[in-house]
Amino acid sequence: MHDYVIFDNLWMKIESLLPLSKPKKKSGSPRKDDKRILSEIFYPLRTANGKGTGVNPTDRGKKGTKRSILTDGKGIPLSAAVDGASHHDKKLVKKTLDAIIFERPYPDDVIQNMYMDKGYDFPETRELVKEYGYTVHIKSREEEK
Repeated sequence: MHDYVIFDNLWMKIESLLPLSKPKKKSGSPRKDDKRILSEIFYPLRTANGKGTGVNPTDRGKKGTKRSILTDGKGIPLSAAVDGASHHDKKLVKKTLDAIIFERPYPDDVIQNMYMDKGYDFPETRELVKEYGYTVHIKSREEEK
């Protein structure tokens, strides 16, 4: 655990974008604090500079980071992963899926769709996302042309 917490002035802006109604109490673990959850997501984004960075091939060899963020259908962040800028996006898929901090419904109970852009159109990416219980939707590179 770390001690990073989102600043109050930023949290007020973010909180205004979150749904107003809280979900009804269901059985299972109690709902976590929204600010704490988002702080957990932002922590690696704030601290991943150094050994996790890599050469950015589009920026003449300067070091940088690549961020992968998974959101729900309303744009609310569910997870984040960070890696060196030189790594391909598809390499961050597993890290991003493993970093989900919310309890998901069982895939057998609810269809869970995953929409990704053409940069993820690789058989191994499609298979990995299916293994995590998602129905994959990726426009193929041929469709984009």
